[in-house]
Amino acid sequence: MPTNDLQRRDDLIIAAALARFSYYIEGVDPELGEEAWQLGADRLVDYDLEPMDAVDELEIGE
Repeated sequence: MPTNDLQRRDDLIIAAALARFSYYIEGVDPELGEEAWQLGADRLVDYDLEPMDAVDELEIGE
């Protein structure tokens, strides 16, 4: 399990980017969108967060 703050921040940023990518790509390639969403969610398992929770924690939402 990642323990340092930089690793956590990096994982949250990557998960948020994958969630955003999955949103935009789902209309073009639903399978790729689902895979991107799952990859993002997998990065957050150790933190017990959902991809959209990562956006809230990073305070980068609209």
